[in-house]
Amino acid sequence: KVTLSDGTEVTLNEDNEWEATVGGLQVYVNGEEVEYTWEEEDVDGYDLTSTEVVDEVITVLTNTHKPVKTIDIKVTKVWDVEVEDMTQLPPVTIILNANGQKYAVVEITADDDWTYTFEGLDKYLDGEEITYEVVEAEVVGYTSEITGDAENGFVVTNTLSGQGGPTEDPELPPHTGIDTNENSPLIYILAVLGIIGLSISKKKIYE
Repeated sequence: KVTLSDGTEVTLNEDNEWEATVGGLQVYVNGEEVEYTWEEEDVDGYDLTSTEVVDEVITVLTNTHKPVKTIDIKVTKVWDVEVEDMTQLPPVTIILNANGQKYAVVEITADDDWTYTFEGLDKYLDGEEITYEVVEAEVVGYTSEITGDAENGFVVTNTLSGQGGPTEDPELPPHTGIDTNENSPLIYILAVLGIIGLSISKKKIYE
């Protein structure tokens, strides 16, 4: 969203090919030539790095993607059962999903104190925050409940419902397309707003 100095707001997106035009603007007010400027609303994951005026009537805004931010996600396993020796409980398999797709698989046991942290995960993909969720592979004889979130950590609670015993571990899924390499170049340009009297355009550049 960008706002012209006269208060006119426009939204730039893929539907309008990242350009908009505001027409019928006054050139002079009280004998003085009006200087129009644009102000862009903050865009999560991007910095406004350039505001270029072309031919006095076209403004090009350039946004550069910030260095990739990473997050750590902690998973804690809780057994809602009465046992004397927690090491006798079966290992569990936790699957991490990113934007609804399997991304990583880990086995948690008593040797890990029933906790695991997925480290260095990308927070954004193409400027959009990634949604992370966890699921537990079925443990025969137990029911599972998952609470929490990626920011505060997930808690997976198992309650005894019958005979125990883990299912087979799932294979590690193929790469989903989310690149965890912080040095991967991501560059594209989204641009150009024309205005009758004044225009604005938008570019996004990934570094």
